Amino acid sequence: MHDFLVPLWHQNASHRADGVILWDYHVICVQRKKESLSSPLVWDLDSSLPFPSSLSSYVSATIRPSFQLFADFQRFFRVVHAPIFLRSFASDRRHMKDSLGKWIAKPPPYEPIVAEDGAVHNLNEYNEIIAARAVNELNRS
Repeated sequence: MHDFLVPLWHQNASHRADGVILWDYHVICVQRKKESLSSPLVWDLDSSLPFPSSLSSYVSATIRPSFQLFADFQRFFRVVHAPIFLRSFASDRRHMKDSLGKWIAKPPPYEPIVAEDGAVHNLNEYNEIIAARAVNELNRS
């Protein structure tokens, strides 16, 4: 498995003035109203930007597509329809602990997420799918 890190700015978990942090994964919600011409909204629970933010301002300030990344960093996005994500995603936060079981970072205040089928951790399945696609794309170019 490949470890992909993506820098995101304006994140509350950052200890830097510019709010940048390297995430191994980060979940946001992009809300688009079917019958509306208004800009989609981004709901990011770790963002220091207005909550919610318009998609265009969020991308510009947080993802910064014009920012030239070092070769070690790649931006990969996985889009999952909300009903599927809410039913199937699970994380018991094991990825936030070191080999001795101690927290690497303070966990979120809410309970770990359990999938509808009872799974307690499947984050690796989401990351492996991204990694497999990314490696195939990189090998073809």
